[in-house]
Formats: sequence, C-alpha cells, structure tokens
Amino acid sequence: MKNYSIQLFIILVLGLVGCKSSNDYLLCDSYENIVRLEQFGRQTKDPLLKKAVQYTLNNIANKRTVYGNIETELLSSFIDSVEDIQGHTPYVRINNCKNQYIGKTKTIIPDVGVINADSIWKDIVLARTIWNNTLWKEQYDEDVFYEYVLPYRMSVEPIDYKWRESAHFDYVTLLDNVKNEPIKVCEFINDNITYLHYDLLRAADLQTYNEYKHSPRGGCEGRSLYTAMIMRSLGLPIAIDEVPIWGCINNGHTFNSLILPQGNCIGFSNPKDLPKGGTLAWKCTKVYRRQFSITKDLPTYKYRHKEPIAAPFDYYDIVDVTTSYDVPVRNIEIKSGNLYKRHIAYLAVPKRDQWDIVAYGEKKMGNYVFKDVGYGYQNGVKLEEQGEYIGNGIVYLPMCFDDKSHLTPIDYPFILSNKGAHFLKPDITNCCEVVLTRKYPRFARIVNFAEKTERYIFEGANKPDFSDAEVLYIITTTPLSREQKYKVNSTKKYKYARIRNIHGGLMIAEFSFCGNNGKNLNGHMICHKILKNDPTIANAMDDNVLTFMNFNENVYNLWLGVEFNSPQQIDSIVFCPRTDDNDIKPGDIYELFYWDNEWISLGTQIADNYKLNYPNVPSNALLLLCNLSRGKEERPFTYENGQQIWW
Repeated sequence: MKNYSIQLFIILVLGLVGCKSSNDYLLCDSYENIVRLEQFGRQTKDPLLKKAVQYTLNNIANKRTVYGNIETELLSSFIDSVEDIQGHTPYVRINNCKNQYIGKTKTIIPDVGVINADSIWKDIVLARTIWNNTLWKEQYDEDVFYEYVLPYRMSVEPIDYKWRESAHFDYVTLLDNVKNEPIKVCEFINDNITYLHYDLLRAADLQTYNEYKHSPRGGCEGRSLYTAMIMRSLGLPIAIDEVPIWGCINNGHTFNSLILPQGNCIGFSNPKDLPKGGTLAWKCTKVYRRQFSITKDLPTYKYRHKEPIAAPFDYYDIVDVTTSYDVPVRNIEIKSGNLYKRHIAYLAVPKRDQWDIVAYGEKKMGNYVFKDVGYGYQNGVKLEEQGEYIGNGIVYLPMCFDDKSHLTPIDYPFILSNKGAHFLKPDITNCCEVVLTRKYPRFARIVNFAEKTERYIFEGANKPDFSDAEVLYIITTTPLSREQKYKVNSTKKYKYARIRNIHGGLMIAEFSFCGNNGKNLNGHMICHKILKNDPTIANAMDDNVLTFMNFNENVYNLWLGVEFNSPQQIDSIVFCPRTDDNDIKPGDIYELFYWDNEWISLGTQIADNYKLNYPNVPSNALLLLCNLSRGKEERPFTYENGQQIWW
C-alpha cells in the first residue's frame, strides 16, 4: 500500500506541473517523507491541523528553491570588508566588483525530493499554535490562515524549517506593545525591522531567516521575504506582491501586503508606509501575488500540456491582484490571426533592447483577451510631476510562442493609455529628422538634483577667507543634468575660487575653473571647515560625473573651492549637478534603432557635441538609442513635435 501511495504521488506531481520526466523533480529518497507527513495528518485529532497537512500536500508539487543569481554570501562578505565605521559603502568599488559574484547557471531544487516530514509537521503545529493565540484570529476566515500564515515557505528561498521558531522568538515581545488591530500591529513591527536596501543585490539569491538576521540587506525581494517571515511568525497574514517590470524603467518591485479581515489588502515596502500604505512609485503594468496554493482555474494551467507557458506563469502560483492597488487598467483584445495556433498570448514591456513578459491573455472568439492591464501611475499621481517629457501610457508588445516554442511578436507594439491603444507601426514613407539629447528619461529625481543648485554662486578672491570675494557667476535657472560651461566676464586674476550655496547643504557632481586655453587651472581643494572631514568632497573634482559630494545638513553658506598655484584669470567654469549621466556625451559612440518586428539600426554616430542628428527616421516609430561606449540605462521613445517622448 505504501509503494502504491508513493507511485501515485509521483504521477500527480508530474501531471500537475507538466514535467517531461521524473528527473525534473529529482524523484529519489524523499517520498517516504510524503507518506509520513500524510500519516501525521491522519493521526491528529485536531481538524485544523488535519486540514493544514492536506493543504500542504495538495500544493507542494511546484515548490522549489532557486540558486544561481548573485552569490550573496560572498558578496555580503565583500561589502563587510569595505564598509567604513560610519556605515558608508564605496558604491563604485562595490559595483565594479559585482560581476565576480554573479552565478553562471540557475539551479532549481524541487521540495518534493528533499523535504523532511518531521520538520514540516513541527512547523505546521507551531503555525497552528501561534494563530490560535493571536488576538485577531476571529476576525479572519480560516482560509486566510492556510494561505498567508501556515506555509513553510513563501517564495523560492532555501528550505529553512526553523525560520518561524527563530523569528517568533526574536520578535514576539513586540506584541506586548500593540493591541488586536492587525494594521497597528503590522505598522509597529514593520517600523522595527532593520534592513538596508542595496540595488546591486537586486538579483541576489534569496536567503534563510538567520542569514537575513545576520546580514539584513539586499534587494526589495529579500526585504519582502524577511518581513513576511517575521510577521507570519507572529500570526499576521502577510502576502508577497510583485510588479514584474515597471512600465517606464528597466526593473520591477517586490513588496508586502497585509491581508485585512474584509478581504482587501494594504501594501507596504518601507518603514512609515503604514497605516496608509505605500505608493507604487512608477507606471504600473501588473501586480501579482505569490501564493502557496496552486491555482488550477488559470488558463495557463488549463493549457500547460498543450503549449509552452512563459515565465513567470509556468508554476501556477501567482495571481493577478492589480485592481487591489488603485492602478488605472483597461481590457484589450488583440487579433490572433492565423500564424500560430496558440491558446495563450502575452504582453511584454521593453527592458533596454529586450522585451519582458508581464501579462497573458486567453484566446476567445478569435481574439486574445487581456484583462486589467495597467497603463500608468497610480490614480492621483500627476504625470507632469514625474519628469520631463514622460509619455501618457505604457508601451506593450503582443507575443506568443511560435511553432518552435520561441516567443515572437504577433503585432506591432502599442501605447495603452486612458485614450485607448495606439499602435506604433513605423511609416517608412514619411520620414523626418530627429534631434536627440538623451538616451533615458530625465525623471523628477534627477531634475530635483539640478533644481537644488539654482542660486549656487561662483566667486573669486585673493584672500583665503574670501573677505574680498567677487561674484563670477550665479546659476539662475535649473541647469541641465550634464557638464555645462559658464563664461566668466572678468579679466582679473584670483588666487582662490569657490562654489557657494547661500541656502542649506551642498550637492555637486563635478566643477572646475578653466583658463583661456580651456584647460582646468591647477591648484588644490579647499572647503568650509565643516566639510573638512567629509570624504565625499573629493568626488566633486575627480573627473567622474557619476560620483558626487552631498552634504545635505541644514548648514548655510557651505562652500567648496580651489587654491590655485598662483593667481589666475578664470575664463570659464565647468559645472555638473548630481546626474544619471544619460545625456549625449561628446566622444561616445551611439546607435539608433526603430522597431519593426525587431530592432532595426538607423546607423551609428560618434557624438561631437551634446546632440545627435538623425535624418530619415520613420514616423510613428518606437525608437531606442544605445550608447555603445558605456552605460546600460536606455529606454524607448517616440519623437513628437520635435521632442523625445519617453516610454
């Protein structure tokens, strides 16, 4: 009878997720544990425990650990070695060394081949005990416990049978300070979780609870997992939600949500997000929730044996919760045509020169129907405040698997907005000249850095205390986010020169003073006494616009300057505010593309100034400008009324 149970479970596992062979799930030693866990469920007299065991067994088939992104333990050790006593991390040094810690392959280890029944049973009992002791249990349906408190894992992290016990021990005393309102409990705990966000660890492998406890840092996915572990260990029903890719930048976001007794939720990412909930920062394509239960009523599940299913929909453990977050959405239909006989099609958004899948639609009456597709920022967010020339809507590309199981476009990309869908079919019979100044949007954050330098004053003097200072130039309007040269209308010679902010703080990426020959005048750096121990001031004169000095304390009349080797006539000033360095840069090599079923080159150019001119560019085309010399931040755009409109 036991052998029959094992064989039946293997058949169910393979059929459930559509594996090609038992090797895909390392079917070897652990089915004794499946049978043993089933026995625990049969033997217990607690109906909730009995149901909890059955729930776990019913949904374990697709659970797995994924390794092979960034080797986080090694990289974290490296970060430890370069952090100074103030907690500063030399970002450039870290980023330059990041590649040596990136895994070459991705390894998937299914749970069904490695689980330990005794450990899972103990975790189920502990989850049951914690839930039973909460003050809010009676406010929730029992199903909320099974989905958002009970599971022994939450994502694709390594199996850790002790996370619940350890986190409960570490944080249970916090419950002494709160009442029985889930939002207030969640808010208090969230504000007491320490976690440092590192963008360079965005793609890092997920860790165990104790690893995060020892080194609480990483990307947003790591924080959401760590937070969920802590809060579920205290009996709070916490989900992990994800925007796979934003509709205007080249990455996505993972965050937590508290399931409320009424069945709705409230999302949060950072301390102080609650009780109101956090804001989705960028244009939102979709929001998905990772669940423990296998969702068998999805179209992707229905057709799993008939055609390929694209990631991230191929494990049937994420559900669409976009409409829970006040995101503007539309339904859209795409004609299926007769090219490929597929039941499922996909929508992808641009990520540099690639397209990333974010949504799927099922064929109905000859059309692929996509439901609740996001087309912008959360309701209430003003588009004009998000940056310069940001387009209204999100660009999507319809795709499906071809006969060789390769994802391929089935129509032109389109802009989805509150006005509907506008397809970007390039018109090669109606071409125009385009003038390009950037390869990536100038978002509000970068504009704000530049705005902060308005009213900065450049001065020359011959006394070291600048008591005889004369104004050389005042920044009166928001500068561009690149190096710019200001002409000095003075023939006098100065021993000292400086940049000063009469308001609080000082933020500079680069500045220098030039002679009549256009070259930088030699000297050594001098500064306000408060800045003498600030290690970042050297960044303001290191010939690298991506490094910067930033002293944002509420100190007025801060200044940074140069003592020349001898008195000098200053012909001009070179200045750059803190920047993303995505403007056209003289000397760099660029290539412009337009999309027509693939990215088609319009030629390369070496920039000889801060603009690129391309003649004969098809109208109504989706364009992409790539810097072949350096950098990776690139976004597609259209060209409308003489401007780059960013998508």
